[in-house]
Amino acid sequence: MVVYWFGLDDTAEFYLYKDAHEFQIQQQEIDTRFRTVTQTLDSLNEREQNNFNHRVPWEQPTLISENGLDTYYLKLPPLHNTPALYVLHRFEQHQSLDIKPLLFTVTSMMLCVLAIVIFFVLRKVRQQTHHFRTNVEQLESHHTIIFSEFALAQQAIFDAVTEQKNAVKREYEFASFLSHEIKQPLTLIGHQLARFDQLDMLPPPSLSLIDALKHAQRDTTQLCDTILNLWQPQDCTVSSKTKINQTLLEWANTSDADIQVELLAPEHYLQLSKPELALLLKQIETNFNKYGIAPLKVTVHPQYLHFENAINEELLRQSSHGIGMFIIKAIAKKANWQLTSSQTEFTFSLKLTKL
Repeated sequence: MVVYWFGLDDTAEFYLYKDAHEFQIQQQEIDTRFRTVTQTLDSLNEREQNNFNHRVPWEQPTLISENGLDTYYLKLPPLHNTPALYVLHRFEQHQSLDIKPLLFTVTSMMLCVLAIVIFFVLRKVRQQTHHFRTNVEQLESHHTIIFSEFALAQQAIFDAVTEQKNAVKREYEFASFLSHEIKQPLTLIGHQLARFDQLDMLPPPSLSLIDALKHAQRDTTQLCDTILNLWQPQDCTVSSKTKINQTLLEWANTSDADIQVELLAPEHYLQLSKPELALLLKQIETNFNKYGIAPLKVTVHPQYLHFENAINEELLRQSSHGIGMFIIKAIAKKANWQLTSSQTEFTFSLKLTKL
């Protein structure tokens, strides 16, 4: 009796061809209840003959289930003047094992194992996420992060926060320096200059010098106040507004530099105080006088301001040209402007666009 382990691999097909090969060697037909190897089709019953003639292709093992039997058919064509060969393997269906319960059991076990693995993975991810959030909130590495992606993100956040703290610290130190080391002495100078008003019999030439010192002291104090105000926390809504067209025309008319203003927009307001806008224009004029060649062209558009000047050829090899950026960046940030600068070989331009 031949035992078949079919259904999970090609074992049934293998034994069909094995019987056919042995018959070609031994030339001995087999006719039992479970196996038949013959060259005579008429020796088979009518049903099997009909299956071989109409349902079984040449050289292709075929399974046909009928009348309680699972029958494997193999039909080989004539070879070297030998008749065709017919191979049958018969199995009673009630003797065949049903592998569905086995497959269900194996699949269920695999799903259970997979569910357990997923549970522990999700638990670990959740734990690492909690550690990551705790470390970021406290800005300290209290918990170890084993996921490289979380570790890199945590380090990037730490670096960014550290840099932000350093920037705030530098701004605070700058404001403290400006307030204590410059503004206070200026205030003291103003008090000392005021004492000259109480003195009589001052030489007439000294009066003009004292008046000039008072004006310089007041202008410098106002400049310090404006610069300090740029670094102070500000609300989303700025109450101070300044007419831009009028201010630019007054600046061009009173400045000693050659400034050309072109108005392509009607009068409108900027979200800046007048001292802040004056500081911006003063910085532009100072840098223009240092690096630029007349004229300084100023264009007012509805959505942006544009400044442009030629660069002094003697300064082409220097690392900085045109309008300075330090004070301008602070003012642009406070006015909610986008600052864009560009430079060619001979010109420098600055564009302040409303956001």
